[in-house]
Amino acid sequence: MLKKYFKSQKGITTIDTIVFLSIALPIMIFFTVDFPLMMATNRKVKATLDNAASTAILQIDETKVSQGELYIDEVESKKMALKVITETFNLNNDLTLKENSIIAGTPIIDVVVINNVTNTKYYDTSNGRFEIKNPSVLIYGEVPVRGTFFSHSPKTIKYTAVAQVQFRE
Repeated sequence: MLKKYFKSQKGITTIDTIVFLSIALPIMIFFTVDFPLMMATNRKVKATLDNAASTAILQIDETKVSQGELYIDEVESKKMALKVITETFNLNNDLTLKENSIIAGTPIIDVVVINNVTNTKYYDTSNGRFEIKNPSVLIYGEVPVRGTFFSHSPKTIKYTAVAQVQFRE
């Protein structure tokens, strides 16, 4: 029966079209819908972590600045960084998801404040090694995101934001 079918060539164009579309349609959907969404989400995650680091770096101890020393208040800077992250991603204070969160799962966020620059020249994360020259705030984040059609396999965006503070010369 199969020999007859392949020999007659009736409906071969239909079969070729079905096979082509079953392969090409998911690829086209990914590149026209999910890929741009993933890229936009990637930019949003990076911008959020950069904004959180920039906000955290502003939490300088004013009494030490008047003495000519830059010192970042660790408690306040971590609190402000987490506030920026939770508000942007629509998370609870413990970083668990709210109902309409833009991310797929609970992120891993690590906020590190480095004030003693003489003892810490480099700081290592899974994204690489960062040279520390001034008092700094590093925020490492692993943020799970999902696509629209391919939501069954969330992707994790890993990013490290670094902000350093110094006196203007």
